Amino acid sequence: MKIQQVKTNLIRLPLEEPLVGAPVFPGMLREFITVQVLTDDGIEGIGITTFGGKIVHALKAVSTAEQKQASVAE
Repeated sequence: MKIQQVKTNLIRLPLEEPLVGAPVFPGMLREFITVQVLTDDGIEGIGITTFGGKIVHALKAVSTAEQKQASVAE
């Protein structure tokens, strides 16, 4: 079994409940990264982050860079 494809997505969802003590303002969003891995055997796996903030953008940048390297290596 070999990994055929890896997809990442940045998802922004409205906060259902704002953080305690945080000022409420329109457009408050929670960000997640999803990762979808597909194999040559047809197996598919999906993962999702459960945290937010600046780390989400760092994860997206790293995963995008790794995808580019993987496609060049093929």
